Parts: sequence; structure tokens; C-alpha cells
Amino acid sequence: MENKKTLSKDVKHLYTESYFLNDATGHDEFRAFRGRFEDLIDKFRMVINRLDLNKSNSLLDIGCGRGEIVIYHALNGGKATGADFSDEAISLASAKAEELQASCSFIVSSFENLDETGKYDRIIALDFIEHISTDESALFFRKCVSLLNPGGKLLVFTYPNTIRRRYGYTLIRLLSFIKMKPLPARESDTVSEHYRQYHLNEQNYFTLLRQAKNNGCSKVKVDYYDPTVKESLLKKVLLKTPARHLFLKGLTLIAQK
Repeated sequence: MENKKTLSKDVKHLYTESYFLNDATGHDEFRAFRGRFEDLIDKFRMVINRLDLNKSNSLLDIGCGRGEIVIYHALNGGKATGADFSDEAISLASAKAEELQASCSFIVSSFENLDETGKYDRIIALDFIEHISTDESALFFRKCVSLLNPGGKLLVFTYPNTIRRRYGYTLIRLLSFIKMKPLPARESDTVSEHYRQYHLNEQNYFTLLRQAKNNGCSKVKVDYYDPTVKESLLKKVLLKTPARHLFLKGLTLIAQK
């Protein structure tokens, strides 16, 4: 008998206040967050810069978690909405928005239930797609296309890159033995039960590109964002060669309606 596929709703109970305050990326910075650009973690600043987000853009953050980018955009004069299926995440986001007097909207909703009568110039989904199933990710892209205004843009960030995880890390580990500083057989963030429960649908450059193109997105581009690799001539060269698929981590997709 075939095993039932795990859907995001099957693990919804994992997304608690404790998760967002102690485990989710940027939790330490959130405590000191005052709504300024410099308060945002590097990844969030990258997103804002990549989208050239300005106050004329209406923004939807799907899987917004604690809502930092939504709050930032609202405080800078933009129309901003955050959606997350975790009511505890939305409680944290709403409380922070009230504290900072940010005029934005937060709603408890799974992505598939979002009202399509509302349209947006920019949609973001950060550290989101790996937390939903493969079947759900196809629906996710179609939903985003429906929610975008003509000419609107979607940005998806996901971690890790499965090609690096499965093949590149093996090469990196071999090099570590040569340098007499051996790395463990598995990367540290893959060994916990926490990791196996949360990550349902990890991506690589090719799977992410294919899913977006096959589900209504146009002008699709996928790049790498890996702040763990220092800016250097080597990194600039690496970004222009197929070796980037083996050695870089985070994936950033930008698509247009």
C-alpha cells in the first residue's frame, strides 16, 4: 500500500510561537526589530533590493512568519499584507506591527485559500516552498500568478540546494580531509528530527525553474544567494559557471506575470 504523502497541513502543529522565536531564521534579530532597513537580516534586505520594492508597490508575503518585511514596507508607506497558516505566527506579527504602529494587514490563511479578488504588485515567499509538498508547490505557483497584477513580480527564496547537499558537499568534505580539517559525513542541520519534519520539498535550480515555468510564471530567473561564501573574484567566477550548482546554497527565483 502506498504511503500517504505528507502535506503542509499535516505538520501545521509544528509552527508554534516557540518555533518562530527560537528556530526560524532571524529569530534573534526579531527581538530587537524596530522596522528599519538596517534591522532586517541580510536575506530580507536582499529581497527588498532584488525587487526594488518601493512604496508604490502593494506587497503580499506568503508564509510571512513574524512579518518583518511586511512591517518594514508598511512603515515606509507601502500597502502590505502578510499571510501565514500559523495563528501563532500571525499573533507575533500583529503584536510587533501594533508596537511599531505599522499600518499593515495580517491574515491567518493557507496559501490556497487566499482571496483572489485582491491583487498585488509584489509577492514574496521566503523559506516557504520547502515546507509544502511537491503537489502543493505546483498549486502555489498557479495561485501566485492569479494574485499578481499584470507585470507584477514574484520572489521565492528557498534553502537548501539539493544538488549541493547531495553531491557538492561530498566534494567539499573530501577537500576538508586534504586540509586536515575533516567535516562530518552529514551537514549539521540535516541530522535533527526537527529538520526532517519541516522540510517536505527541497529544491534545486532545475526543479524550481521547472515548477515556476510549468505553472504559469514567465520571465523566470533563478540565482544563488549564499552569504556563507565571501564576496571575492572566485565567487564572481563561480556564479557564472555550472559549478555554482554544486557549491552554493540558497536559491532565489524571480518571475513575472
